[in-house]
Amino acid sequence: MLRKIKSFIRRRVQIDVGPTDIVLDVGSGDKPHWRADVLLERYLPEELSQHRSKGSSAVIDRWMVAGDLEDMPFRDKAFDYVVCSHVLEHVTHPGQAISELQRVAERGYIEVPFEGAQKLFDFPAHLWHIHSEDDKLTFTAKQSVAFDPYINHLMNAMIRAGIWQNFLNNYFDECIVMKYWKDQIPYEVQGELTEKFKQEVMMLSEQGLDWKRTSVLKRRGLALFSLLVRLAYRDKASRVKVDIASLLRCRKCGCVEFTSTDKGYGCCSCGELIVVLS
Repeated sequence: MLRKIKSFIRRRVQIDVGPTDIVLDVGSGDKPHWRADVLLERYLPEELSQHRSKGSSAVIDRWMVAGDLEDMPFRDKAFDYVVCSHVLEHVTHPGQAISELQRVAERGYIEVPFEGAQKLFDFPAHLWHIHSEDDKLTFTAKQSVAFDPYINHLMNAMIRAGIWQNFLNNYFDECIVMKYWKDQIPYEVQGELTEKFKQEVMMLSEQGLDWKRTSVLKRRGLALFSLLVRLAYRDKASRVKVDIASLLRCRKCGCVEFTSTDKGYGCCSCGELIVVLS
């Protein structure tokens, strides 16, 4: 457990930004990055909480913009830094998603499940197996929800017995790919997603996953931990008052002028609405 805590602090707490940098967290869900100034989330309502770990609803404690990673409603280089953690394995077009990350930010951090670990415990909603070699991310299209049904059966038994969780506590870094990037993100896509597989994943997503919701006591503990993090790293805490409208760009016509509405911001050119919550 100590190794996992150290890993979490290194990956999710320490961040190479200054107090005036504007930070975006893509796919923030129920665990937004403590340093993020703006959140981007595709699934906002609580009824879609089955897509998130522990079945929790999205945390909205700062500016949150409704949008898709593959077509983000932000201006070019609107952000100094972007965090994209455990999102790229879910996108339909990873090349488009990476292009968008490079477009809206100068640099950032990507974290995805490592292909080797994922083939042991293959999360059904993941569309890609991913590994990194020579600083390049390689996406290989999955053809079924589990790499091997017999390995999957064995792993489910290990998960129920707590064996897999103990392994993750000690070797979590070996089960993920971590990539810090600036300007460019080298990548390669191998294979294509079949319509049959995408429909199978969609059906599983609609059913949701049998998560146990986080207890009130654990949520309070996480809130306290977040407060301690902010105190410990207050020299990196944001000192920028974000004008969210100045960061937006219409996905439909490219306009950067907006008027405020009760649901967000409407494009002054075509009327397209960008839902923004706070």
